[in-house]
Amino acid sequence: FCQFVVRKENRDTADVVGDIARMTKLSPKVFSYAGTKDRRGITTQLVTGHHVKAERLLGLNKSMRGVQVGGFKYTPDKIDLGDLSGNRFVITIRELEAESMEMVDRELTALRDRGFINYFGMQRFGARAVPTHVVGKHLLLGNWEKAVDLILMPREGETGTIAEARQQWASTRDPSLVVSLFPKRCVAEVKVLSTLAQNGRRRDFLGAISTIPRNLRLMYVHAYQSFIWNQMVSQRIRMYGSDKPVAGDLVLAERPLEKGGGCVKALTSADLSQYSIYDIVMPLPGFDVEYPENEIGKRYLERLGKDGLDPRGMHRSVKEFSLPGSYRPCVVKPMDTTWELLGYSDPDEDLPAVDHQESMQTPPSLNGSYQALRLSFSLGPSQYATMALREFMKLKTPSE
Repeated sequence: FCQFVVRKENRDTADVVGDIARMTKLSPKVFSYAGTKDRRGITTQLVTGHHVKAERLLGLNKSMRGVQVGGFKYTPDKIDLGDLSGNRFVITIRELEAESMEMVDRELTALRDRGFINYFGMQRFGARAVPTHVVGKHLLLGNWEKAVDLILMPREGETGTIAEARQQWASTRDPSLVVSLFPKRCVAEVKVLSTLAQNGRRRDFLGAISTIPRNLRLMYVHAYQSFIWNQMVSQRIRMYGSDKPVAGDLVLAERPLEKGGGCVKALTSADLSQYSIYDIVMPLPGFDVEYPENEIGKRYLERLGKDGLDPRGMHRSVKEFSLPGSYRPCVVKPMDTTWELLGYSDPDEDLPAVDHQESMQTPPSLNGSYQALRLSFSLGPSQYATMALREFMKLKTPSE
């Protein structure tokens, strides 16, 4: 495997890897990576290419927009989804408005020492009028036609060619007419319409959904799991607070339990002194998880029932939509957290995201009519920097 670093700016990971494959005339399946990085930001990550020569990649820097590749080396192992120990973030908050630096220090010290609620970030659910988790709910319910409609129907805020294509679908329901109107980058829409446009498949909605790339199909149902988890952890915090465990909370067990229950145990009153809030986990709904043995367990049942789902019956006729579920910590702490103020005079001035804890550069100037805060920290896999910032900046997270 050829391992290399991809540095991208304002680009999606999947789009970048797709461009690399196209420009090198290779299949996208040749390349693999541990996870996707946010589009909005300057990110770096490792990628591996199977039987790819570094020389074949050297010319990409001249032709790819917002992307640089480098740091080539050969390794016997590929990087695969999930091979991630965490992420390092360096975030600059411009035009800082605070009562005093003492207040900033106090809030950031609290974030460092107490942590934050481990919500899935809003980017998990999409920024459009039809959130991905709503599509996911209908996939789990087997409402194939409704799911297709949600993928194709008009969405508030969209403009241009895509908006026109969606309006044509709403007006005509003619896949043969509409498929050519969507840009190729609208992968899910083009795949679905291409299938429905084939002879005899006008109502083969499940078949159409099955042509969407697997990672995108799973993204919909995983987003639904994440949405329910966010709602349930909010209920748990409102009901019991965010500072200590209570009886019935779940923690990861040190060894598998003898009488079922998998890898978690429900706390009893006698256990509470041995655990902290950072040990508490809550389940993403699935057929292979346990639910809290307190009021929150009942709330899971009620919330999923509201959507027509049974938390104990998450097996599905379509195997990939049979979700085993998993566990996620309720509250987490950022690691290696540092912060610093810097000054600048031009509101459009670039403020390079340099982590001074890891560099030999001199500290930035504090002079200037504007102030910014540069915050650096590390998070574990599937933990969201946006949720850490939400804690510091006191922003609300929509629950619906």
